[in-house]
Amino acid sequence: AVIFVADMAIDTTDVSGAVSQARAIVESRGGFVFGQELGGENTVMSLKVPAEFFQDTLDRLSDLGVVRNARVTSEDVTERIVDIESQITTAEASVSRLQELLTGADSINTIARLESELLQRETTLERLRGQLRTLQDQVALSTIVVTIREFVPTPDVRVQIASHGVARSGSDECFTNPGPRPEENGTYVLCVSITNTGNLDLTAIEVTGPPDLAETLQPTSGGDVDVLRIGETIMLWTTAVAEESLFERFTVRAVGLDDEGELLPEAIVDRERALDLTIREPQPDPVPEPEADDGLPALRDALDAGWTVLKTGVNVVGVVFAFQLPLLWIPAIALGAYLWRRRRSTR
Repeated sequence: AVIFVADMAIDTTDVSGAVSQARAIVESRGGFVFGQELGGENTVMSLKVPAEFFQDTLDRLSDLGVVRNARVTSEDVTERIVDIESQITTAEASVSRLQELLTGADSINTIARLESELLQRETTLERLRGQLRTLQDQVALSTIVVTIREFVPTPDVRVQIASHGVARSGSDECFTNPGPRPEENGTYVLCVSITNTGNLDLTAIEVTGPPDLAETLQPTSGGDVDVLRIGETIMLWTTAVAEESLFERFTVRAVGLDDEGELLPEAIVDRERALDLTIREPQPDPVPEPEADDGLPALRDALDAGWTVLKTGVNVVGVVFAFQLPLLWIPAIALGAYLWRRRRSTR
């Protein structure tokens, strides 16, 4: 057991005619209009159709105009139905037992208590039966909510223009990763993004502006774009040399198409955007850093210098020792004389 629900929006130039046709489509399949709401130029209809005609009805309603959005949901309620049926069986048995007890009751208090409890059980039973009927009706009759709107051709585009001093040609880095401003006489990339935000497919897309820029723009994907669908975006790019700072205006022009792909001469859109490009001062060439000496020669030189200092120190110590050697006997004689005199004085 599955419940189907659909929600769709249809644009048409004849709202009243589409409403009449929708009613006829539903009634011819055994359904009916459950509700209808009028609001300005739009009409919202809530339709009920047998589940077996659900998809066929959707297909027929789609022919009433241009379907702008549609959503279909389904819910499996088999377990819920089985559970409610089980609760109903239990509740019915409980009601039957209470009715039997009430028949044999012989006191007012017992009768009053049984009647109160029986009323609660019967209320619960009716609530469960109502839930079951609701689910069964929702399974048997699918719901379609259709919004029928008056279609007013409205071509529109959103235009973005940016530049990138170091972007790769043909990329969209102008918008996703804004880079530095170009240097004087440096190459930069110009990007133009065009998004169809209207309710018509567009063709004959033309970008006008400085000839050296506008006439060299090309799609990032390569080739020409004949039709820009609703909601789609096209990215154009070109490269140029930044001789000086500039402020240039670009105009994007496009023509709308009808449902048959034919031009609508009255459905023309023009959008103007400006490119504000300021060059930056050229950066001085970096001063090269001195190359570092090899680590091994530096270590070897340090060891050699240390060894030289060590040898010099040893030589100095040797010379001092050689000079003091002949004089070592003088302290010895003085010490001996001191000891002799001390011995005599003690006698």
